[in-house]
Amino acid sequence: MRKMLLVAILATGLIGSLPGRADVVGDVHDLALRTARAAGAAPTAAYSLTIVDLAMFDAANAIEGQYQPYRTQSQPPSDAHATAAALGAGCAAITRLHLSQLAATTTACDAIAATLPAGAGTTAGRSFGEASAGALLAARQGDGLGAPNQYRPATAPGVYVPTPLPILVDVAAMKPFALSSPSQFRPGPPPALTSDLWTRDFNEVKAIGSRASTVRTPEQTATVMFWTSNGPQQYLDSIAGVPLPVGMGTVDRARFLALQSMAIWDASIALADAKYAYNFWRPVTAIRNGDIDGNAGTDRDPGWVALIDAPPHPEYPCAHCTTGAAVATIVVAALGAGELATPLTLKPADAAGRTTAARSWKRVTDFVPEIANARVWGGIHYRNSTEVGTALGNAVGHWIVTTQLLPR
Repeated sequence: MRKMLLVAILATGLIGSLPGRADVVGDVHDLALRTARAAGAAPTAAYSLTIVDLAMFDAANAIEGQYQPYRTQSQPPSDAHATAAALGAGCAAITRLHLSQLAATTTACDAIAATLPAGAGTTAGRSFGEASAGALLAARQGDGLGAPNQYRPATAPGVYVPTPLPILVDVAAMKPFALSSPSQFRPGPPPALTSDLWTRDFNEVKAIGSRASTVRTPEQTATVMFWTSNGPQQYLDSIAGVPLPVGMGTVDRARFLALQSMAIWDASIALADAKYAYNFWRPVTAIRNGDIDGNAGTDRDPGWVALIDAPPHPEYPCAHCTTGAAVATIVVAALGAGELATPLTLKPADAAGRTTAARSWKRVTDFVPEIANARVWGGIHYRNSTEVGTALGNAVGHWIVTTQLLPR
């Protein structure tokens, strides 16, 4: 019943939005993504989008009042238009987050503003939105993003270890947008190295995830390559194109994107917290050291290489699985868990020379198991880690959709 209510609310048309320009929100969201990448901030693009989308939502919602705010807002001018407020908030947030792109951002925002009717309502709305964004950005100062990387490599005196530092160390300890703490949903530890579960996982990824595997099929390899993205890049590239219910207005559209961005970034915080709490080894490390784990069922392969390169952070839990499940939970709240009239489509991972086609699913949740398989077949995760990551993403997504930006 709650899910049906959420779908109905998301589909409701809104009073006060400027006619025909409900997708100003989508335009600004897309601009925020392009700007983050142009500024060299692609790894934290989801963070930028969360700020921008929440700023647009809060500014527009302060005028229309459909939902509980993310942050308490000042009283907007009586003649302010919600769509103009969203534009003002989003553009102000982009500018403040990426000052190096000021000229390009100003030009793009002016072009979007030119599609709105001139008048006092538009002017008042933009000004109110700019102030609202400033307050949100001020509240996020000192949230931990970009803190010094103090990761301590495991070694013995005089023994060489690879020198590049891992990533996500700052994210593991930063202030979430919706969760009460990074460790709110921290899972239990990975399996003991003497357990049957570890034996199963070790040997599965060793056989199918090797670059030289003779058991992985061409279709499985293609699935691996589709999901070989840099963090949540595929969701960021695709989510603005999700076929949402007809009639969504400015606040509804901003709300959906804000929930989605929050889910992706807070899922990233939760998974980073767990990764550095347990610091579990990747398959390439475990398989090349299979003779020291105390398990007679895990044989060492000194030259084993995964099909794809593992990202530079600990293995447990699966990051792609966590963010993917969180994304799916938010989209299900908007579109339902049944078969979709218009399939959900995600773009392939963006990599030089890659020609993998987009993929579509009739049900939102159908892509989540595919991610888990891809990370095992690619040789960078164990099966249990994908299951734990999926459960973690579900928990983060459910928390956000049931506690944030709720209908009044």
